[in-house]
This record gives sequence, structure tokens and C-alpha cells, in this order.
Amino acid sequence: MITVLIADDSPVMRIGLKLLLDSQPDLEVSACVADGEEAVAMCRSTSPRVVVMDLAMPRLDGLAATRALATHGQPPWVVVVTGTADQTKCRDAAEAGAAGFVLKSEPPEVLLEAIRAVTRGERRLGPVCG
Repeated sequence: MITVLIADDSPVMRIGLKLLLDSQPDLEVSACVADGEEAVAMCRSTSPRVVVMDLAMPRLDGLAATRALATHGQPPWVVVVTGTADQTKCRDAAEAGAAGFVLKSEPPEVLLEAIRAVTRGERRLGPVCG
């Protein structure tokens, strides 16, 4: 079972992602949080294998949270999910430690495959990253 923490400031996105991920037999959502600070704190207490991380969040944005998680003893794999198709943000996310980058406009299967791929040690940065 792949445990996943969802970090997104939009309640609609958190609920939708949770429903999508929980519908998969090999995925289980361990927690949903609304900002990067909560993501880092919750990862320390629940140790998910994957974090689905939005970039634009209050208090601590997704890039800063990803950097903080990279220093964690056994860091989770981070898959960034964002609405912005920006090559610079993708590179910044990869440099911060993200293993995946998925646009919110992509089909759900792209996110599901990215989550599974990063747990196999593969990077899924997508065409935005160039």
C-alpha cells in the first residue's frame, strides 16, 4: 500500500484528490493539509511514502515545504500538482527535491502513474519541464 499525504490550500482539490486516490486499491490517503507548514509537520508524524504537493499555498509554499522534506530522515517522494505550466517552476521543484510534476489540467491517470512511478524510483517531471 502506498500512503499519500495531500497538501493543497483548496478544499475542493483536497477532497477531489482524496476521492481519486482512495478509489485505487494500492493507494491510501494518510492525511490532507492546507499549507506547507502542516505538510512538513504531518509528514514527521505519519511518514507517508508520497506527498502530492501544490506549489501556491499560504504560510509555507510548496517549494519551501519540498526543500524542508528533503532534509527529513527518510524523505517522502514529492509529486507537485500545480495549475501553472511553467518550466522555471518545474525546474525549481526538481531542484528542491520533487520527483514528479503534474499539471492540474492533466487527466487523473497522469497523477496516478506519477505517484506509482516515483515509488519505483522513477522521475515523472512531464513535458512542462522540457
